[in-house]
Amino acid sequence: MRHDGSVSKAEERSRIRAARRSHSAAARDAAATGLASRVAAVCDSLASEGPLACAAYASLPTEPPTEQIIATLHARGATLILPRIASDTIDWVPCTRETAMAPGPMEIGRA
Repeated sequence: MRHDGSVSKAEERSRIRAARRSHSAAARDAAATGLASRVAAVCDSLASEGPLACAAYASLPTEPPTEQIIATLHARGATLILPRIASDTIDWVPCTRETAMAPGPMEIGRA
């Protein structure tokens, strides 16, 4: 904590990561289902606007799994891109239903 009582970004990240680690796998799975349901509702509400284009990410092991969200976006016909960490840069790569995920840096899956 800083002298003025504020919390640094690093301290806040540490707190959030500790809270994530405390959640059970069942709680993360339930959160993933809820998030996918919300994503489906948003996609459905935008369907008349034209083709969807979205960016998503592959979750860390301590986060709610994003596979359901990615599957929901694919099922709704969205064009989807995922970030790929390459040393000190982030590239955005297409993700289709056939895209195989592989382990990447920091335990993050990548397309």
